Amino acid sequence: MILKKLFLPYCVAATVFTAAAHAENQCDHGVDLVIDFQVKTDAVPAFEAILGGIAEANATVPGFRSVEVRRDIADRAHFVLVEGWESVAHHQAHHNRLVDIGAWQGVLDMMEVAPEFLYTTVLDGGCPAHSQ
Repeated sequence: MILKKLFLPYCVAATVFTAAAHAENQCDHGVDLVIDFQVKTDAVPAFEAILGGIAEANATVPGFRSVEVRRDIADRAHFVLVEGWESVAHHQAHHNRLVDIGAWQGVLDMMEVAPEFLYTTVLDGGCPAHSQ
């Protein structure tokens, strides 16, 4: 999908360049999770309703930092979420809870194809070690 073609090379580079800073605990900007959704056309309104409440619904989830919802300008059924998390483990715990209660299956039922997940980090992390 588009996500792999556009973001994967960037994310690999981002991970390589920030690994040293994170390993030394010089800074911690958490992780950004990029999720690519291709929604069934008839499910777009219901999916939009879910997205409209995602920031509020996740506000009290441990480790959740932020969410940005984007839509493809050429395909109104193609969405990309960029979620900020303290760690991959925080997101995975949240995702596992959604699976356990059956909420994630409701999302999957709206999809043309399974969503793609990509955990990313900032290229230089804004760490002091990188700005000297």
